[in-house]
Amino acid sequence: NTQGEVVGINSAIFSQTGGSVGIGFAIPINLVRELLPQLKDKGRVSRGWLGLAIAPVTPDLARRLNRPTRDGAVVGEVAPGGPAARSGVRTGDVIVAFQGRALRRADELPRLTAKTPVGNEITLTLLRGGQEMVMKVRLGELPEAPQR
Repeated sequence: NTQGEVVGINSAIFSQTGGSVGIGFAIPINLVRELLPQLKDKGRVSRGWLGLAIAPVTPDLARRLNRPTRDGAVVGEVAPGGPAARSGVRTGDVIVAFQGRALRRADELPRLTAKTPVGNEITLTLLRGGQEMVMKVRLGELPEAPQR
């Protein structure tokens, strides 16, 4: 910023020509601060993983579930053999809370999961068939994305 404080760390640059006149992407410094202890201790970052693909709750789905809000995250896919699959989470479940914390938006779930240490047992509150359920899931480690 204009005071010389670090506000982010560059992670990628998009450029159609290969030059420096492009779009830069940065990791916010608040996220980096959370990761520094892991980098210092292990030399790498380890993130919690549920093994789910999720989507926001649509207005139509909220109506069908008789919910007054669109809070939560719809499970669109469950990774076979992943932590959520081993705990019984199914496609179509709506996750409404993580560790007792209500999810207002679907995009909160990946951030909360990633911040939780690998191996921790967490609780998910979800809706299935109109019934609220609480499931315990032991988090795995987020696999590294393949390099291209």
